[in-house]
Amino acid sequence: MYSLDAFSANVNLLPRPGAAPAITFPLVQGMGFVTAVYSGSTPCLESAISFTSVTYVGRMPSDSTYKYQAKLADGTSWNIYVTTSQAGYPVNSFTLTNVRVLRGAPRFQGFIQVAKVPSAGADSTYDQAAGAYSVSATVAGSIAGTSGTYKLTWTKQGVANRTLLMFALPHHVQSITSGGLTDVKLQTTTKGTATGIIGDSWTLLEQFLPIDMGFAPWTPFGRGNSKVSTAAAKLINKAGMSELSQDMKKQSNLNSMYYSGKALAKFAAIVYAVHDIGNNATLSISGLQKLKTAFDTFVRNKQILPLVYESSWGGAVSSGTYQTGDSGLDFGNTYYNDHHFHYGYFVYAAAVIGYLDPSWLSQGTNKAWVNMLVRDYSNSVTTDAYFPFSRSFDW
Repeated sequence: MYSLDAFSANVNLLPRPGAAPAITFPLVQGMGFVTAVYSGSTPCLESAISFTSVTYVGRMPSDSTYKYQAKLADGTSWNIYVTTSQAGYPVNSFTLTNVRVLRGAPRFQGFIQVAKVPSAGADSTYDQAAGAYSVSATVAGSIAGTSGTYKLTWTKQGVANRTLLMFALPHHVQSITSGGLTDVKLQTTTKGTATGIIGDSWTLLEQFLPIDMGFAPWTPFGRGNSKVSTAAAKLINKAGMSELSQDMKKQSNLNSMYYSGKALAKFAAIVYAVHDIGNNATLSISGLQKLKTAFDTFVRNKQILPLVYESSWGGAVSSGTYQTGDSGLDFGNTYYNDHHFHYGYFVYAAAVIGYLDPSWLSQGTNKAWVNMLVRDYSNSVTTDAYFPFSRSFDW
């Protein structure tokens, strides 16, 4: 496997170690066809379900693409497209060598695409897009007021004048403003029904973004609310005094980024509550100072199990598994499990500290350390040399 990106990876099959790929599979999220690119090898399509018939249909409008229709014993229908500019290659010579194997002539140069046909109407859509395939994708976005727009753009290969067929999930279909929606629908394994879209890029619009959301309790209708009754404020301050008198450093310096972060986030929420809702600046300032001290243990990487940089996948991970050999320690943090909320607790706590004392952000490496955590699980930069793009978010 190589060219591993946020949306794609290429899988190479090598005839022998060190040789050039005999076949390359460009695997891209949402790809309309399973595509195999051949370099002088013999095509062989195998099915776990027996073929009942394979019919050669002929040349498609792209001139260099040829079509077969296959029916399987489970009642499903599949289209097979062969694209080649190889002179003299017998594209109509694909034959069944047994009920589960379809084989072509040797030394094939070109690519083969396979697609499941869910309905009769889908056939013409596949014909329209056959001959083009995606190899990678990029995403870019912007926000204007309460509306956000993002665009998915695919890098295309194959026949230049063919437009890509890609599959969208339900939330994409709800938001898409460009690209040609089709009637081709396939069931995904876990994410509902996917819909085919003709287009080399999509533009999607999200409206009514909650840009006024802060730390106070928030609902789409009541928005943010930090106002409570005098009696409620009194109770908040009473509870806050008890909670903020505890040893924050001891409670947060644990052998777990998960539980350490939860402790820091808990105390940050209490500091915020007594400051903005309880209107008790004196109590919040004393609590804030203790929170800063507890947080500083992690900025200096002096916690029980310090973080280390892992270079194979590019990230900040717990040193716990390296020290103990226990892959499940801290819920697999060393193996990148759950970083989005392990580290999210720290980001939240830092946001509260920065909200109450903006000068803290420019002190030492506080801001850089927090940004490093964000880069680990939610990096927005595709050219970052140390962390991958969008590790924990699936566009």
